[in-house]
Amino acid sequence: MSWQDALISFGNFVMAAALIPSIRSRADKPPLASSVPTAFFLTSFGVAFLTLGLWLAMAGVWSGAIAWWILAWQRRRA
Repeated sequence: MSWQDALISFGNFVMAAALIPSIRSRADKPPLASSVPTAFFLTSFGVAFLTLGLWLAMAGVWSGAIAWWILAWQRRRA
């Protein structure tokens, strides 16, 4: 594990945790025009990190992607 892998993963886990209040809230959801592209690009960044062997970074980015996909799903249902 490189320091870059650890730093990227830490930052992404913190950003994913920051989305928990929005996921738990019944009213505060970002628009689909924000959540879907963000989730898509974070998912693709995770694939890029995976191919570079940055496993922790991949997990961190995908944790954020999952949070954004959840927000998109919740907004779609609202």
